[in-house]
Order: sequence, then C-alpha cells, then structure tokens
Amino acid sequence: MLSPVARWAMGEMGNSSKWFMMAASLLATLAVGGCAAWIPESTELLPSQVEAGGGFDSYSAVKAAYDQIAPGMSETNLCNLGFDPEKSSNAEMLSYLGVIERFVPRDSIRYDSLPGPVRDCIEAQDHCQAFVFHPSRLSHTRSGDFFMDFFGFNRVTTDIGWSADIVFLVRDHHVVYKIMSGRPYIADVHNVRQPLGPLQDVSNAIAAASMGAKF
Repeated sequence: MLSPVARWAMGEMGNSSKWFMMAASLLATLAVGGCAAWIPESTELLPSQVEAGGGFDSYSAVKAAYDQIAPGMSETNLCNLGFDPEKSSNAEMLSYLGVIERFVPRDSIRYDSLPGPVRDCIEAQDHCQAFVFHPSRLSHTRSGDFFMDFFGFNRVTTDIGWSADIVFLVRDHHVVYKIMSGRPYIADVHNVRQPLGPLQDVSNAIAAASMGAKF
C-alpha cells in the first residue's frame, strides 16, 4: 500500500502534467496567433519595486548631513539633521550591551584596541547608548522576455540604488563618537533560470516531501 506521502507525490506529478500541458498549449496559442503584436514593450509589463527608508534622497545627502555632526553635539541637533531614532525608519537604539555586541563581535576584536570613546561608552553603561541608522534607496526592476519571465523560465532582476550604515554613540545626550560605512552605488543583476518553468516549484515540493519522508 502506498504511503500518504507517496500518494500525495503521485497526485502532484499528475497535476504537474496538467500544468505542463496548459503552459505548452498557451505558449503555442500565443506563438501561432502572434499575440506578441499587441504588446507595446515586453519590459513594460514586467513588475518593478522601489524600497526606500531613512528620510534621505541620496547617498550624498546622507554623507553631507553626517559630515556636519561633530563630537560634543547635542542629541537635539542630531535629530534636526535627520538622524532621529524615534522618527526615522530603519533605525535602532542600542544599550551599552548592544554596543559591545556591535563593536566586539564574538571576541574577534580585543577590547583595548577599540577607540577610546567606544570603550568609555561601554564603561558608562546606562549613561551611553548607540543610535544606528540604515538609510537606503533600492529599485528592483525586472527585464528580459515577458513570457519567459511570466512562466518562470528566466527572470532577470536589476537592483539599482545605494545604502548606508551609520552609528552614533550618545553619552548623556551628547554625541561622543560616530562612524559611517555603506555602498554609494549599487548595481546588482540577479539572473534566475528554471528549466522547468512553472513546474519547478512543484518538482521542488515533491523532492522536499520525499526527503521529509525519509526521516
């Protein structure tokens, strides 16, 4: 007698055949009927998405605001320049324990090699905290052949934008240390190919179910 997993897998395989026939039939209809003629530009039908957070329009704007901040500046001035942890998205507030985790990850860095203001912040404990900001803007645009993308055979996504990572150590409401890193220009291309197209996810589900049945 077949196990429930085996019966499910056989049922999925049957459904996979139906999907394949439907996809092949639709592709053939589109090819014969010349339906591509009514599509103005295939890329216009592909989805796109923009992710933005932090309140800055560009990396240069972030850098300009960051450069205006100097040790001794009050927390209020920090907020006025756009770095308000209570109003900015993609922001964190860390206690001195969070400062330790960020600057001394897994004891990979010697404590005495840390900058003096960082050590002072950690030793001040509850009198010091970190404001961490992750401003960014990233657009995700799909390109390529519409039908290859639509049926999942080949999807090309291009990520364009920028991102920054900024840390301010604030002791008794005054900035005592700052550091910034980031990617001023991001241009990443992701090309995902699935030979089985819409059947790929089904085959992966069957494989996963088979692996699960072994345990």
